[in-house]
Amino acid sequence: MPPTKRIAIKIGDGTKKRYLRFTSASLERLEEETGETPDRTAEKMSRFSVRSASSFLWAGLLHEEPELKRKEVLEMFPLDKYQETVKLIISAYTRAVGLPEPPEDEEEEGAGGGKEEPAASP
Repeated sequence: MPPTKRIAIKIGDGTKKRYLRFTSASLERLEEETGETPDRTAEKMSRFSVRSASSFLWAGLLHEEPELKRKEVLEMFPLDKYQETVKLIISAYTRAVGLPEPPEDEEEEGAGGGKEEPAASP
């Protein structure tokens, strides 16, 4: 299986380059944190649930900082760029679980450029 792609995202003060990447472990932690399946959390996120979106964002950043707390991510969450951030989260999630990608003209750069990069080798 090819390595999971990661997507660049700008959050917080923007001084640290961050990437979204979902793994089996991070999705399991998301499910444990929320008490719901990732699909259910994504559904709530699309209806403007800051808690669901920040939880998903947290799970997507765990590959960088395994001890990262959801509350820390909530402090970094760009509320003024909610829709763009959610689009990037959903894009990273759908790629991780092998769902079809949205057509190119529907993707936006959003909060972090949405630039896809290969995941770093372990």
